[in-house]
Amino acid sequence: MGLWFRKRATPAARSDESLPIIRLQGVSKTFKGESDEDTVALDDVTVDINRGEYVSVSGPSGCGKSTFLSVLALLETPSKGVYWLNGRRTDQLTHAERARVRSLDVGLIFQSFNLIADMSVYENVEYPLTLRGKSAQERAERVHAALERVGMTSRAKQRPGQLSGGHQQLVAIARHDHPMLRNIHRDRHAALARERLQPVDHLAQQ
Repeated sequence: MGLWFRKRATPAARSDESLPIIRLQGVSKTFKGESDEDTVALDDVTVDINRGEYVSVSGPSGCGKSTFLSVLALLETPSKGVYWLNGRRTDQLTHAERARVRSLDVGLIFQSFNLIADMSVYENVEYPLTLRGKSAQERAERVHAALERVGMTSRAKQRPGQLSGGHQQLVAIARHDHPMLRNIHRDRHAALARERLQPVDHLAQQ
């Protein structure tokens, strides 16, 4: 983590606040296979997603949905095209800056939730805040607010193995400060989920 806070040797990528939160322009992603044929997962994708939008990406298996999310989360780099996140060109970010953006600006809710089995519900939600250097008081306030919002306060001391799949999903949403949690997501600019989250649909309607 220390690397993220070192003085940069080169100027940081400039941010253009006039742009939408996410902009892809002519983005393609090609994977090199063992055979002579390449696999084109994304082909010339251009899309804008504005702040506060709730967007669903659907399609048949193998159409590139997971690759699309991986590009948005900076887990994959486009083979062609330009991706702006929060007004910054991601191709101009250093490796350290990309890692920092993944930690601070993007919330990932995985299909398998990826809760830490040895931690309680409270500790799972608190852990990312600890990595971001939040004070103990702020962590406590935000964890309590997040758990209350998803209705999991009474299960704060339980471990993931004691929860149903639906309850684990709610913990994963709370842990990553999902935008549907209204004012709780003070740091995140985007939240990405691998599958449709019914609890989020419910929260969005409130």
